[in-house]
Amino acid sequence: MKAKRVFSEEHRRKLSEAKKGKKRGPRPEWVKKKISESEKGVKKNCVKFNAGRFKKGHIVKHTPETIKKIVEARKGFKMPREIVERIAEKLRGRKRSEETIRKTTEGLKKYWAIHGKYEGRRSRKSREWSSKVIERDGNKCTKCGATEKLHAHHLIPWNENKELRFDLDNGICLCISCHMRKHALNQDHSHLEGEKNSSSKLTEKDVLKIRKMRKMFKIPYWKIGSYFGVKQEAIRKIIKKETWRHI
Repeated sequence: MKAKRVFSEEHRRKLSEAKKGKKRGPRPEWVKKKISESEKGVKKNCVKFNAGRFKKGHIVKHTPETIKKIVEARKGFKMPREIVERIAEKLRGRKRSEETIRKTTEGLKKYWAIHGKYEGRRSRKSREWSSKVIERDGNKCTKCGATEKLHAHHLIPWNENKELRFDLDNGICLCISCHMRKHALNQDHSHLEGEKNSSSKLTEKDVLKIRKMRKMFKIPYWKIGSYFGVKQEAIRKIIKKETWRHI
């Protein structure tokens, strides 16, 4: 019986350095045959991830306590605008299948049955009301007779009476300039820009400081927002010049 050769550490290092970068040639047939014979009847240790744990199409059902914890943990969380835009770009132009549309409508019907339909300013009901008011008044401003940039104005304000929000008798057709003038007379300064707006929390100096902080130091929106006591979205709009455009 031949004695087993023992290589020193230095000899092994030299061998490994000599073999570096060299490609191993194809195995000889006798080696392949020997490997296949040795592997006969032996199960390969190849386990799939989560194999047998969940069936296809399995939906994880949480307990009411877990759902409450998840809701509490996600309270106040807002997905960053950049991620939202990235998702929207990927989904743009993608057609939904009939099954997906059916499931969506069923889900919405269940939600509406519990919470009721959305009836805000941007809802379909609100848009239909405004178009009906404009059409009723002959597609022209009731004050100056203008036929472009027409709005439907609430005689009794939106926030004062919920029952009259979609009443046709509570609306008149006004052009954009007459509409703004009307709100100015009613001391509603929501259309005014910058410091003139009574609901504004920031000054012109603050806005300039925000833009400088972002430009020079690349400070995140949420951090700037927490410093000035405003929301992350408000900071984003200031930096992108969607608001405070006059500065």
